[in-house]
Amino acid sequence: MICLSVQNKSQLSEMSGKWIELVELRLDLLKEPPARLIKAIDKNIKIIATCRPGNLPEGERINILKDSIKAGVNFIDVEIETDPDAIADLKKLSIQNGCKLILSWHDFKETPGKADLVSRMESCYRRGADIAKIACMVKGREDILNLMSLYALPGRKVVLGMGRMAGITRVAAPFLGAEFTYATTSRAE
Repeated sequence: MICLSVQNKSQLSEMSGKWIELVELRLDLLKEPPARLIKAIDKNIKIIATCRPGNLPEGERINILKDSIKAGVNFIDVEIETDPDAIADLKKLSIQNGCKLILSWHDFKETPGKADLVSRMESCYRRGADIAKIACMVKGREDILNLMSLYALPGRKVVLGMGRMAGITRVAAPFLGAEFTYATTSRAE
């Protein structure tokens, strides 16, 4: 499945009649009530709600995710660094509403070694993830190999590289067992 990350409202109108099966609503950037955004999306498109830290106070961010679950999203994506009690509350609410919890870990500077990556993934599952998501900055071939090797581990997952060298990780992911991968509707420059 291919996911489009929606970061501004104009992208919602561009989705009509396209190939899109899954959207990620970046609620920290969209600054609209989740229920209003969800109503604007075709019912056949699955929805991931995420509200990344840094743009809103933590309590507000968690409440937006709770509102998203109640509004009927299929998945929520929450950073593994989030308060464990908040993750537990979101997991409980997700179960009650038929939503899946994605726990994600990002490294915007580098890709750590394989043992560290495995540890991060296992931590996602221990904290209640239905799907573990790992995304790291790729600087070389070894980074790509370490990331892609995570697909040999058990569990539902999405493993992606970031940066100019990372495109292959997004193309290969579905063939290696990823729940979904990301694409864009704009041309790369």
